Amino acid sequence: MKRIEIHKIDVSSSLPIPYADEGIRAGFPSPAQDYMEQAIDLNKELIKHPASTFFGRVVGDSMRDEGIEEGDILVIDKSLELQDDDLAVCFIDGDFTVKRVRIEPNAVWLIPANPKYSLIKVTKENEFIVWGIVTYTIKKNRRKKIMFGLMDCNNFYASCERVFNPALNGKPIVVLSNNDGCVIARSNEAKALGIKMGVPAYQIKDDIQKYGISVFSSNYTLYGGMSGRVMSILAEQVPEMEVYSIDEAFLNLEGIRDIQSLGTDIINKVIRGTGIPVSLGIAPTKTLAKVANKFAKKYPAYNRLCIIDTEEKRTKALQLTEIGDIWGIGHRQVAKLEKQGVKTAYDFTELPESWVRKNMTVVGERTWKELQGISCIDMETTPPAKKQICTSRSFGKMVEDIDTMSEAIATHASTCAKKLRQQKGYAMSLMVFIHTNNFRKDSPQYWRNTVVHLPVPTNDTLEIVHYALAGLKTIFMQGYQYKKAGVIITEITDSTQLGLFDSVDREKRKRLQQTIDKINGKHSRLVKLAIQGTGRNWKLKQKQLSGHYTTDINQIISINCTYPTACQRKQYS
Repeated sequence: MKRIEIHKIDVSSSLPIPYADEGIRAGFPSPAQDYMEQAIDLNKELIKHPASTFFGRVVGDSMRDEGIEEGDILVIDKSLELQDDDLAVCFIDGDFTVKRVRIEPNAVWLIPANPKYSLIKVTKENEFIVWGIVTYTIKKNRRKKIMFGLMDCNNFYASCERVFNPALNGKPIVVLSNNDGCVIARSNEAKALGIKMGVPAYQIKDDIQKYGISVFSSNYTLYGGMSGRVMSILAEQVPEMEVYSIDEAFLNLEGIRDIQSLGTDIINKVIRGTGIPVSLGIAPTKTLAKVANKFAKKYPAYNRLCIIDTEEKRTKALQLTEIGDIWGIGHRQVAKLEKQGVKTAYDFTELPESWVRKNMTVVGERTWKELQGISCIDMETTPPAKKQICTSRSFGKMVEDIDTMSEAIATHASTCAKKLRQQKGYAMSLMVFIHTNNFRKDSPQYWRNTVVHLPVPTNDTLEIVHYALAGLKTIFMQGYQYKKAGVIITEITDSTQLGLFDSVDREKRKRLQQTIDKINGKHSRLVKLAIQGTGRNWKLKQKQLSGHYTTDINQIISINCTYPTACQRKQYS
């Protein structure tokens, strides 16, 4: 039952509001100026029976569709008699609630204005009185402060492996890079053993044997599939979401009243629905949400959810956060700030804004403001992060054929490749996604994504477009009207390593791409690729590869229906 907080009114003083009943003219003096001393007394206007009138503050959303929301103030007159269809404050079974009252010959009904709440039929078993009639609702119309959430999957690659092999829970796990080269992901248990990120696999052979560390080749197909499932659950819970990387997403929580409950619900649904442990940080800006997420992940007392919603929490969090851990602060900037005596994020916010603007450019100033609690990075205009690049568009009209879809995917993939070259990055894998319009309830719905591993890290448009189109062919289904499609570079490195079977003339391709980029300039597409595949096969060394449990019917998990055997049953009896 949703509660109402009751407060006695004070009519000992008036609440005068100046007014002019003929309006105010923006020209010559008006006779209305002679009456400007007149005022409206809201006590007199809203309260007809002062001794019998009380204020009540709404808690809950059961009358949402009548415009009555949590935090609204109700003016309640106890002297009025109940009539059919009155909005009334009722006392039922030990609690106050506000509902529309429907009076029938043999029954009284309490009618909510929110479909998730049921009608209440008042019976003799209920303790029930009509406490008062609602005569007015007072609302606060100022827009609520925006809050952002940053959801991060904990040790994502290792967690994906554990979902389909629970025997790995509590045991050290490492995941290796292309060609089983270096460690790119570690479980908490592996971190505790001192296994460093990026260490070559051959250097930790002894540790692997000594501590029984489970080693896996990168299974980007599995990780991409699990990422899509996590993101799908998140998209159902919030009004807007921005996929930041394969294991991170920003959530727009504007207008959400009970953020604590929603945050807990999101975490529980993702863990229960996918088996992937996640942490959620919530704050007034994206940068502060990143800070909150680190606390949610690091300290068990937060129970995976940290919310920075007061000035005291913001200050304390920044004082406990090293400047090098702040999103948007690079290594060079850390060195520059340390010379100024800046060690923590709080120290950074104490610097003069003019110094930050002069020495750290617009990006540094934006980070400084975000840490102050001033939101500067919204959900749509965030610059591409180095660890992920996404290009996607909604179509002007629905797309139903694969040829048109292929043109869109090829264009998006080409744009991603160009952005990679601009930041001197190389793609290790990419995700292709397509979906219908989920707002069209009259049309069949379809949402799919696939992750394609690139045998050699590359920013070559020819290669990225080829593999993006190959991915599209595995997920496209006829018979649907598609609204949106896109390409996400899900794994980025700042260096490239040639494989044994790599026969591409990289220098020649590099000169070709530089020439095309120069011709096209920053935005134009004067030179484009023909949409065609090369048919090239890239064989990747993956000796420790786990199964494609979510994408290949021949590799789904086996369920043992012979367990326990007769011998085992006898043993347990």
